[in-house]
Amino acid sequence: MKKYLQLLQIEVKQFFRSQAAGENIVMTVLKVLMILYFAGILIVSLFGIHALVRETGVDIVKIFSRYFIYWWAVDLAMRYFFQQLPTQNVKPLLTLNISKKTIVSYTMLKTCFSVFDILYFLFFIPFSILLLILGYNALHVLSWLICVLSIVLANNFLNIFLNKKDVIFYTIAALTVAFGALEYFGIFKISAISEMLFQPFYSVVGVFAVPVLPLVTLVYFSYKLIFKSFYLDDGLSVKIAEGKTEDIKFLNRFGLTGTFINNDIRMIKRNKSARMIVLSCIFFLFYGLLFRKADWNSMSIFVGILVTGGFLITFGQKIPGWDSSCYPLMMTLDIPYRKYLEAKWWLMVIVTFICMIIGTLYIFINRNIFWGVIAGGFYNIGIGSLIYMIVGVFNKTPVDLNARTKAFGNGNTMNMKILLLTIPNIALPVIIYFVMQAVFNVYLAVITITLIGLIGFILRNKAFDFIVKLYKKEKYSTINAFRKIE
Repeated sequence: MKKYLQLLQIEVKQFFRSQAAGENIVMTVLKVLMILYFAGILIVSLFGIHALVRETGVDIVKIFSRYFIYWWAVDLAMRYFFQQLPTQNVKPLLTLNISKKTIVSYTMLKTCFSVFDILYFLFFIPFSILLLILGYNALHVLSWLICVLSIVLANNFLNIFLNKKDVIFYTIAALTVAFGALEYFGIFKISAISEMLFQPFYSVVGVFAVPVLPLVTLVYFSYKLIFKSFYLDDGLSVKIAEGKTEDIKFLNRFGLTGTFINNDIRMIKRNKSARMIVLSCIFFLFYGLLFRKADWNSMSIFVGILVTGGFLITFGQKIPGWDSSCYPLMMTLDIPYRKYLEAKWWLMVIVTFICMIIGTLYIFINRNIFWGVIAGGFYNIGIGSLIYMIVGVFNKTPVDLNARTKAFGNGNTMNMKILLLTIPNIALPVIIYFVMQAVFNVYLAVITITLIGLIGFILRNKAFDFIVKLYKKEKYSTINAFRKIE
């Protein structure tokens, strides 16, 4: 325990002595507030569950067991995309007089305090108290709670293995989607099997040992896996592979801008971190399905912005961090800065347009979301893309293309300036759309947002004059930040 406290003390000192200590503190406070906000939503939902049970008399444990397997799969997918093993933070510790066993154990312990685990603990423990209030047997509730929390932690350690085995993850994801579709169309109900498997968590007291044993096994093998690769010159080092020459000749006809786009496409194809961006865009495209049965239209623009703007959000905010490894060298060459930035912008515009075209399929699901996708797509093309180019000016965090960075990468990527620019980018069209729809109608609201996007697209050259000046002003501070990659 003393060693763990020593490691924690070292990290706290590193946190406060960092050059970005002020931003780190602010972002940590915002993260805590975010956790408290979502925890509050989950806890408030318990009151709704209490009222539902009192009015209908349904067995809430049975309903939970019925859909537990879907929650397990979604949780695993969310961890795969957003939860990252904190190996980069402990690299400097390997040079200290601390045993590697202690460092590995400390690293594994840190993963148990991820946002996911904290939120689940803050929900399931009060949920268990609610079950006691509703009259469920205390011993059975305790057994159920141990089972559920064991599975939560098991997913945490299972994610370590899935980061190394993409095929396994995609197989699980494909099976989940397939079974979900079969359930939706009434062909095969996996929820019945889920209820049969997980209902004993409550009904049979001794069954808590069933999920505990896999958890212990996963902890053991996770420790072995991390320990085996925990070397600066091996497991944590950059893997070098033979490069392949690729060229999209069609883009070469667009001059230097086409060449830069070509380079970005190569980067996305070749690097793990960049490929995660493409995968996250696919998830954004399906975001509207969560609201397929909603009959409102005032907030459909919000859904449309997210459906079409996944690439902007994940790729745009990290400009120019994608080129951090060669950025100092690029700034010494005779490369037109405007062409370099225009290439990034055009790539975002093209992908956003493709997402908008795919998003028009929502017309067969929900007409309100369809109009939101149209308006949100044009807004992202004309205004959102330019705002994210400005956001990139204040991004001083390098991107390690060889690491398995998650879709939203390092927590330090987002600073206060980025946050202050990103929030209005989403809030402004939502407010305009809401007002126009309330005063006139949804069609005029769509036309207004679309016209704003088209005006932004037409005036892009004027906007780029301002954007290029900002990048040049911040050029040397960006170079200095990228040179400090550990």
